[in-house]
Amino acid sequence: MLVLTSFVAVAAARSSEDIDDGYVPIPNVEASAGDPAMMTGYSLTAAASSDNAVCLDGSPGLYYHRPGTGSGANKYYIHQEGGGWCSSVSACQGRSLMSLGSSVNYTATVSMSSSYFSMDPAVNPLMYNWNMVYFKYCDGGSFSGSNATATAIAGGKQLHWRGKHILNGGECVFFVLVCD
Repeated sequence: MLVLTSFVAVAAARSSEDIDDGYVPIPNVEASAGDPAMMTGYSLTAAASSDNAVCLDGSPGLYYHRPGTGSGANKYYIHQEGGGWCSSVSACQGRSLMSLGSSVNYTATVSMSSSYFSMDPAVNPLMYNWNMVYFKYCDGGSFSGSNATATAIAGGKQLHWRGKHILNGGECVFFVLVCD
């Protein structure tokens, strides 16, 4: 069984140049050693090289995984982090400097133990022991971008909209699929 969710809030316009939907990303805090809720991060460096599966700033996409146990060992909950869309080049440029547009500061592990990620059967009776996969959101377009070219911005930098390729790269790596 596979459950896939994506939480993208409807954005409220702050100005014609930017969108701020109020989403506050889960802090990337390294999990403590031995934490049963620890998820390990996997950078999509190969997919970044072969398919340009990159964040707004060009850093590789990333997902976190915690293996399932018992009856949940072959079941997967895949969560796509939300974060709204950036609506202009300047908004995307600003976002590329933070966790919603760059994987540069993502930690090697995170601890996820609430809500859908809870390992407590009283809190999460359906999926408490499933494989948990958490795709970090860093593309500015709700995992839907597939632009073949980047957009040049100030300072000789570029913006990339390749969210679809981040998801495809993660699926190829995680589920050992043959992907073009």
